[in-house]
Amino acid sequence: MKQKRGSSFYWPVIASLVMAMLACNTPVKNARPIPPTPTATEVQIEAPTRVVTATLSQSTSTPTAESALDRLEYFGVSFDRIPAVFSGVNSSIASLEGGEAGATGWMGPSPEHYLFELQGYTLPSPWIQPQILVYPIREYAAVNPPAGEVAAKLDAALRVVEASRDSLPFLPMWNAGQVFHARSEFLSFQNGKGLRYLTCYAQAMVPIDEKCLFYTFQGLTQDGLYYVAAVLPVDLPELHTAEMTSLWEALTQDYDPTRYQGYLEKIVQTLEVAEGRAFSPDLKQLDALFASLKVTPSITLKTPPVPALNCPNALATRLAAASRARVTFTDGTPLRVRESPGKSARVLKTIPEGTEIFILEGPQCKDEGVWWRMQTLNGSVSGWVMEGEKGVYFLEPRE
Repeated sequence: MKQKRGSSFYWPVIASLVMAMLACNTPVKNARPIPPTPTATEVQIEAPTRVVTATLSQSTSTPTAESALDRLEYFGVSFDRIPAVFSGVNSSIASLEGGEAGATGWMGPSPEHYLFELQGYTLPSPWIQPQILVYPIREYAAVNPPAGEVAAKLDAALRVVEASRDSLPFLPMWNAGQVFHARSEFLSFQNGKGLRYLTCYAQAMVPIDEKCLFYTFQGLTQDGLYYVAAVLPVDLPELHTAEMTSLWEALTQDYDPTRYQGYLEKIVQTLEVAEGRAFSPDLKQLDALFASLKVTPSITLKTPPVPALNCPNALATRLAAASRARVTFTDGTPLRVRESPGKSARVLKTIPEGTEIFILEGPQCKDEGVWWRMQTLNGSVSGWVMEGEKGVYFLEPRE
């Protein structure tokens, strides 16, 4: 053989929350779902050739129901201003971050990205700034591989009819766990598709209320170049009933994981059956916001430096992290998937010609070849594969 070739969840988070509490030494009784700010060191970069920080004009009056919606645009990213949700937007290009030395994930590097902070938000005193972010996802994955894994998870989710019961894809990266998800639905925007759902992130057991619950939209543009992420706090009156308060107060006596599971089951059930208009803001209005989104950036976003690939005698790479590829058709030989880069690494599986994959990480040079960490689109096979050798490509870009 040649070298070539759902809807809601809550229980799995209990174990992850316990591990997070131990890792972060977070007292359970005082924990709140506030995402920390990474202590990253900002990399000094040249000033952009265009001014990339501005504030979109904010309305000083309340438009009537008959008024046409304002279209807000910032360097190629645009969406409708939904008066029932927010009155204006502060828009900027968030700075490139170098991250902690050698770190990935939430402590790792990140490229410049669009940041839209919603002003005049319907929900009073939200626990976090309502925001929409747009990342250049391939550049992000190139310097921080977990970003590629999130993109792969979203790409896979968007190819199925029903959302997974496991934790759903989420950016930005936080050092906290997804406690549950509910009301997951696929939603198309002007030049892409995404997944919206309700969730809460925490490092310990917390009450599910307006200080935790939020609506998120996670989307990819049709060309796979940009990842859209949103964090929009929401509330529901049914979360503040005497029954819900009693359930939580009983939990605070011992913080038993099994009882917390029962509490989350009740929360999810309540969220699932409530009408969209019962939430603040109205879920239908939030969906309309993202349905109006168009992402066609007109500027180049800066990224942390990526070491140049120097791979003597290897074929020039045609692939990139956070992108799709396909096993090429040559002589019918399947492609070996290995545990690590290199021909001597253990073979985990083989995948046939025509198999589509998602690139998670790379490139790396080994044995005169370029190697990529990948997974099949259904996530059943993952590992390292060689892009090609001796003038023959084993993988080809697939958009």
